[in-house]
Amino acid sequence: MTADVYDAPAALGQRTFDIVYTGVGALCWLLDMERWAKVVFDLLRPGGQLYLYEFHPLRWIFGENADRPEIRDAYFTPVEGYAVGGVTYADATAPAQPTPTIQWNHPLGEVVTALAAAGMRTHSLRELDGDVLQEWPMMVKCEDGLYRMPPDGPSLPLMYVLRAWREG
Repeated sequence: MTADVYDAPAALGQRTFDIVYTGVGALCWLLDMERWAKVVFDLLRPGGQLYLYEFHPLRWIFGENADRPEIRDAYFTPVEGYAVGGVTYADATAPAQPTPTIQWNHPLGEVVTALAAAGMRTHSLRELDGDVLQEWPMMVKCEDGLYRMPPDGPSLPLMYVLRAWREG
């Protein structure tokens, strides 16, 4: 089945679930956090939980594939989003398609506020100093499989985990 994420409740026959999981790198493709949060609410049974594991929005201000972190973009994304070169998830060695994509960086406050407005209650929000990707060469892979800044360098929030539940 293929459907627009904003049409997920209808595509799933209005069924509801105990858990909705939103995985790493999903939110940057979505313009409207309020619509997304309403979809999450509509997909959950009362008492159901959202589990969101995502790149920290601060991470996206830094340039990619640089030798070290350098600020490249603003924390608050313009409404039109950022044009990004083509990406592929199928084969990291394949050249990216020349078709540009548009992405949005959603600050933590925007995500939490959208969920609250939709009727969700935040249970926990943990910011992590580790990343699933080795964005900069100096990052060290740790026992938990995440990459972190070296011990003698600054720590940065690179990912976060948010848990919220549907009230009612």
